[in-house]
Amino acid sequence: MPGAAMRQLCQSSSIAIDARRRTLVPGVDGGGTPFAALKRFSSSHEKGPPIMKLYYSPGACSLADHIAMHEADLTFERIRVDLKSKETETGEQFNRINPKSYVPTLEMDDGQRLTENIAILSWVAQRKPALAPNSEPGSLRLLEMLAFISTEIHKQFSRVFKPTSDAEATAAREKLGQRFQLIATMFKGEYLFGSEASVADAYLFTMLLWAKKVGIEVPEKLRNFAELMRARPAVQLAMKHEGLD
Repeated sequence: MPGAAMRQLCQSSSIAIDARRRTLVPGVDGGGTPFAALKRFSSSHEKGPPIMKLYYSPGACSLADHIAMHEADLTFERIRVDLKSKETETGEQFNRINPKSYVPTLEMDDGQRLTENIAILSWVAQRKPALAPNSEPGSLRLLEMLAFISTEIHKQFSRVFKPTSDAEATAAREKLGQRFQLIATMFKGEYLFGSEASVADAYLFTMLLWAKKVGIEVPEKLRNFAELMRARPAVQLAMKHEGLD
């Protein structure tokens, strides 16, 4: 091949290769460097802040956390869990997310995960102090109330929902009736700690929904409280999301 023709062919090939390279690097238009273009491309595709994830099951105790998260005006993603199959609505095996395999589970915005109502509700109250009692020692009073609801009320329902015998179910129902009578005397106002709702109120409200479901009678004070809670926008939103009446 003559020298002139060879030079022309090589020059044409070089131009074609250079053109193809430019199409591989977004933003390169001949006037900038590939590295600058990559930097611009990376900047334009930066991810936003991490979004928290609340793993829940409709009507389960995780409703308390769901309500509290809305009360705190937190941005989060709701991920439904099938407690029978132990699978999330996104197809994940839930025991890989929470080895305990029960709700609630909260994946926080730093990537860490919290389980157990007392822990999650306490964390929400830290993020939104208005959801804890404002009298000293507020955080301890909140923990005291959450522990009472968890151990003396919530725990008893497992013996009602899945009793090993009729006698056990009867004993649990009697114990729950007594505990609801007791907590009705602990109110400092319309809500547990006074005139403002706390995360503990969200927990108690959830337990009252369960009581109604299984036909356990509660004092008038608690019935009025439940209606007051139902009127709250955060409660209505959480119940709507979970498909509850």
